[in-house]
Amino acid sequence: MSIRRDTCYNLSGQLIPLAITLITLPTFLALIGESRYGMLAIVWVLLGYMGLFDLGMSRATAQRVAQLDLASPAERSTVVWTALIAITAMGLVCGLSMWTVGHLVLSKPTPVDALQVELYAALPWIALALPITMSASALVGALQGREQFLSLNVVQVVVASLALVLPLAVAVAGYTGLGWLIPATLAPRVLGILLLFGLCRRHVPLTRQPAFDAGLLRSLLGYGGWITVTAVVGPLLAVADRLIIGKVLGASAVTFYTIPHGLVSRGVMLAGSLSAAIFPRFAACTRSDRDDLMSRALAALAVVMTPVVFMAIWFVDPFFGFWLGPDIASRSAPVAQVLLLGLWFNSLAYVPYARLQGGGECACCCRGSSGGTGALCASALGFAVGLGYLWGGRRLDGARGCRCAIVTTAQRRHVQRLFAFGGTAEHDPHFNHLRIQLSAVVGDAMDAVCRFVRSNGVMDGTPGARCVALGISISPGLPKH
Repeated sequence: MSIRRDTCYNLSGQLIPLAITLITLPTFLALIGESRYGMLAIVWVLLGYMGLFDLGMSRATAQRVAQLDLASPAERSTVVWTALIAITAMGLVCGLSMWTVGHLVLSKPTPVDALQVELYAALPWIALALPITMSASALVGALQGREQFLSLNVVQVVVASLALVLPLAVAVAGYTGLGWLIPATLAPRVLGILLLFGLCRRHVPLTRQPAFDAGLLRSLLGYGGWITVTAVVGPLLAVADRLIIGKVLGASAVTFYTIPHGLVSRGVMLAGSLSAAIFPRFAACTRSDRDDLMSRALAALAVVMTPVVFMAIWFVDPFFGFWLGPDIASRSAPVAQVLLLGLWFNSLAYVPYARLQGGGECACCCRGSSGGTGALCASALGFAVGLGYLWGGRRLDGARGCRCAIVTTAQRRHVQRLFAFGGTAEHDPHFNHLRIQLSAVVGDAMDAVCRFVRSNGVMDGTPGARCVALGISISPGLPKH
């Protein structure tokens, strides 16, 4: 199987829903309003974070299935059934917990607005979405481990497209409440579960009789636990971004942040597609082959991403004006420009992370991204400054407040991910050479960013510029030990 072809499959599977989003979002936003769209965005972000309670089972399943490529179908089937049963049970527990907490919070006899009433009515659907989403992740991991990227992406394109078109159709029909929109988004995910299960029956292949192995589950949880620890901090702060903006500036301000964040976050599609395609190879090959494959993939990714990011910073303002109109563009485009600074760093980290996780070195990722003192200090400092300016932005204007808050994303993520290289440096000299190369690239790139920002006045005169400067001053210093 070709890594290039699989990467193209993965990339196409993300570009098609993105194109549909670009077409449908203006109409959808006009129909349901900025506040309701902001509330809907917060709901799905919270669901995404609760999905972390799958304890890394999706990645663990993919890694174990890839390692068992030459084993008997019964062994692979046992892995998938064990992961699917465990993750479904965890999803039901999380869904019940979310429903209980939401019921207690939203049913309090305090003055409420219309959106809170709608959210309370949709609470059962939100709770049901958790086990459905979490169960799908185990099936996706199994298909990734078998390198069935074409079939997997066909299903994901169908599900993602329906999840965009069906709520729009519901809104066009006049049902714009959250009690209608959330079920309309959930229905395609149920179809996706059925299609993914059918593909697993064919390609793993799954046995008709479910098989559960408690010893295997402990092994999967041991691997997936490190994945979870590594992944918890970033999404937690991402949720905090939206919650703080919504609390301080209102739900409509979340919209001005969520739209550029959702668009810019798609910029990691190439890096994510490449890392997903080579992850099974990392799991199945030797250590020396992993290092060689990582070096070649990282070099290719840097060559592509650098010009793309700088061109995006240049054209995002006129694009937003054409796409969403001048009013929303004036608030959202500056947010996108700052987020794009963090995109470059975030993209380069995907391949090394896939290499470490594929090789079973998840503890190194955890120590580097979550346990590194420098990374934690940088994240905490950046978040504190961004939060301080967010509160100050309340006295200025909503756009400036959003602009300051997103700096926590721009500098936090690339610092944490780049520090992950420190986890294996003392054991693997290859990473010393890699850090030296990356230090040079980062220095040149950030020098160019500073000159670009200064000459074009992208953030001139705003508190956001001070936050970006803080992130830049911290980020280039990769570990030297």
